[in-house]
Amino acid sequence: DDDDDDDAEPVKCAAGANHSVALDSRGDCYFWGHAEYGQHGGLGTSHRDYIDAEFFYVPRKVSPRPPPLLDVVCGANFTVAIDEGGGLVSWGWPSHGVLGRGVNFAATTTTPTHADKLDGTLGAPRVLSIAAGAYHAVAVADDARSKHALRFAELFADLQQRKKESQTSSSSSSDSNDDSNDARDESPPSKGEQKNSKKPACDENLVEIRVEDQPESARFFAHAAILGARSRYFRGLCRAAAAAAAAADRKSIVLILPSTVAGVKVTGAMVKAVLHFIYADRVDAPPHRLRDLAKLGRAFCMDDFAELCDPTQGRAESTFAKDMAALVGDSFAADVDLRLDGGDVAIPGHRVVLETSDYFAALLRFSRGPALDLAHWGDQGQVSFDVAVAILRFIYAGVVDVDAVDPFELIVAADLLRIPSLVRTCERLLVDSMGSDRESARACLDFAANFDFCARLKCAAQNVLRQEEVVGGVPESKEEENLSPFVATT
Repeated sequence: DDDDDDDAEPVKCAAGANHSVALDSRGDCYFWGHAEYGQHGGLGTSHRDYIDAEFFYVPRKVSPRPPPLLDVVCGANFTVAIDEGGGLVSWGWPSHGVLGRGVNFAATTTTPTHADKLDGTLGAPRVLSIAAGAYHAVAVADDARSKHALRFAELFADLQQRKKESQTSSSSSSDSNDDSNDARDESPPSKGEQKNSKKPACDENLVEIRVEDQPESARFFAHAAILGARSRYFRGLCRAAAAAAAAADRKSIVLILPSTVAGVKVTGAMVKAVLHFIYADRVDAPPHRLRDLAKLGRAFCMDDFAELCDPTQGRAESTFAKDMAALVGDSFAADVDLRLDGGDVAIPGHRVVLETSDYFAALLRFSRGPALDLAHWGDQGQVSFDVAVAILRFIYAGVVDVDAVDPFELIVAADLLRIPSLVRTCERLLVDSMGSDRESARACLDFAANFDFCARLKCAAQNVLRQEEVVGGVPESKEEENLSPFVATT
């Protein structure tokens, strides 16, 4: 109906119970059909078709015009779309929470509005595809932050639980004996109190964080190794606090944060948000706190956190992998030496990180000493230094560089150490690097034929060789005549 729409072509159609939608190549949406529940998004009231029964008998463009849309689907009485920023917008009847606005949202929406946590803003997952049933919607999103950090998010959640138990224990002790307040132990809960914890406590690496002039609720526990890896500010603070504790012959290390930083009043909720980001690489804070958190991030030398919280910045790239990879072999807050080559080579390690691997968790559970002998690695007694470092980089940061190490040796070591995620990652990288190269495919097939855990790699190599056979018409050797008929569908 507009002159500037002459070149637009329809690219997508969808239908609900009594309404339909079409998306054109310019990202504009057109609606027609029933409009009682605001399914059409705008164009007056949700009862427009009651006023003019034939108004929606023909397609009408959404007005006011939302940002260009990339995809659109319909439920029974609602519509969901992806905008150009990767956000998810929805409108219509909110029954069963189909609009994604939270439990307290119960009003019909006639204007396309972003769903909670999928709004296309900084740090929010970018929606890739959507689908809808009669009374539910599904979105597939790509989280730009580190997926490996989710392992450490569990550690932070465990620390929060420990904090609650510590406060409850302190409160009970105070109620039973008021005189004990002066002698109350401010150290983290003991290992015995954590026998039901999912992961070992690693108390030796814990520091206590307090905010000056703040109540008990502004008291947190965190691991010095992870703090120092993610923030230069906290690394320096940990060093100074450790030196002060040693001078006072005190075991516990306490970090005191000033009550005001960069003009921002520091609260317990803000410290919790900062620590959550350090562990999980994600921001978990209400929108009205983001600007103050951005200032804290800059003061704490956490530029990626500051950019993520500042709506004026572009989409921030995660530095989690880079930060944690730099911790491999770093002596800062190291509490165990990993000894290779019969003890001649030692790599500083950090129990809290190593114990995220089931293999190391089992070893360290029975070895509380300062050194861990890994001379038993490999069938022949040892794993090369380069492969050992590559394994540690994956455990710490979730990164694999197959150009820096023999990928076949790495994948064997990963299976030996029961690290299936590393095996899958190596397989995927080998498949990607193999492409359609026949020589690489033959090398991969020869390797995979000797190991049952490389089924994906074997199938991919067979497929490459089979395609070459079809193109060439005649197999080059009798071995290729016996290639498995199984075809990978990865």
